[in-house]
Amino acid sequence: MPQSEITLRGPDDQIAVALAPRQLTEETVHEFRALIATHLPNRDDGGLVIDMGEVYLITSVGITCLLEIREMCADRRIGLRLACMEEHVEQMLEMLRLTEKFEIDAEVDDAVLQLTRAR
Repeated sequence: MPQSEITLRGPDDQIAVALAPRQLTEETVHEFRALIATHLPNRDDGGLVIDMGEVYLITSVGITCLLEIREMCADRRIGLRLACMEEHVEQMLEMLRLTEKFEIDAEVDDAVLQLTRAR
């Protein structure tokens, strides 16, 4: 996954927006997690939005990856929001009772706005 998959947003570029791979599976999670780890904002007002809009396949390994990224954000005390999630992906999180572990927004812009307001 090229580095262009991460963009900076917000009034002071404090929010990283990461485009999740189309398949969040064993083949893609290691590279995606590493990309996130190297681009997480290291500042008090930072945040991360994961754009899930292109994800059409997510496995248990992909869900574990999202939980690990959530933990990375918590360790750095930055906000995390998921955005543009397809209905079937959100239903999977609901089935696993994980929707309460993530803030989910309909659009990336909404997620960025929520994170900038939270600081």
